[in-house]
Parts: sequence; C-alpha cells; structure tokens
Amino acid sequence: MTGLMLNHVELLVGMEPNPYCVDVLKDLMPKSSNYTILHTKIEDGDTAALKSYRFDTILCMNVLEHIENDVSVLKTFEEILSTGGKVVLLVPAMPVAFGPIDQAVGHFRRYTARTMKKALAETNLKLQTIFYTNFLGFWGWLFNAKVRRSVRQNEGQIQLFDSLVPILSRLEKIIHPPIGLSLITVAIKEE
Repeated sequence: MTGLMLNHVELLVGMEPNPYCVDVLKDLMPKSSNYTILHTKIEDGDTAALKSYRFDTILCMNVLEHIENDVSVLKTFEEILSTGGKVVLLVPAMPVAFGPIDQAVGHFRRYTARTMKKALAETNLKLQTIFYTNFLGFWGWLFNAKVRRSVRQNEGQIQLFDSLVPILSRLEKIIHPPIGLSLITVAIKEE
C-alpha cells in the first residue's frame, strides 16, 4: 500500500514500531527521495521529529485497535497535523464480533461509530465522515468469533470473500451498510 501511494504524494512518511519490518519496508520500497520510514511507536508520544513534517494527511489503517490509549494517539495526530489537515482512520468495527482472532493479534477493542465519535470528542479534530464497510465480512468474522471460536482466519472463506469484493465494493459505494467489519472515519484539524 505504501509503495502504491508514492506517485500521488509529495512526501510519504511511514511509521513502524518493529525494526525488522522497517528494514523489510526499506528493501521493498522503490528507490526514491519522496519517502522515509521511521522506526517509532506513535503511542510513545515522542512527536519532536514528527512535528517538523507538518502533515496534511495522516492515514492510519488497522492501528488504533492495537493501542490501549487510543485517544492519546488521536491527540498526537492532532498535534502533528497542519491546520486543515485530515486524519483518515480504518479500524475494526462491531464489538459484538470481538473474538479469539482479535485477541491473538493484540486488539484491545473493536469500534462503533458512537465509540469513535466519543474518542474524537476528546480531541479538537472535527468529524467529517464516518461509515461502516465490509458488510459481508462482518458476518464471516462474527461466525468465526462466536460459533467456530477460530484463532486464525480460514483460507477458504478468504478466497470466497475475495471473489465477491469487486461486486460488494461497488454496492457499498452506493449504499453504506448499517454495520460492517470495518469503520472508516475522516476528521479534520480546524484552526
């Protein structure tokens, strides 16, 4: 995903807490001067190096659920964003689907639109949009969490789901589902 964005941004800054993954990312990325990968944990609150970048967009995908104090990270995002900058969040949704896989990968929570709005209300980031996505995936995850009590994803289910994604994603662009496996949120830093 990071490599795909390089042609569309002036500068891309990636943050990764695992030093091994930092090295792998650096090896995988094309040789370019418009990106840097930082070995850092956003939840540590060390923002000195990050403030100099004056971010106009922060893309945070499947990270907040791994951090116990998610509000502190949202406040860090607010601190390092330029005025008018946006934060785009993708998080797992629907606490009812929390199960063994979530526990195995270190999730503290799954979100609802209400809990995300509550977390954002503790910052000065203004909500622009929030919606659920992946309606079908929610039902598979719920089945695996509550009926099968699976600790890992099922390859057959993943292949079936992947074959349906093109159709479902077009449908979800027209009609946002009332629930979903993921929640997408966009918030802006105002003056």
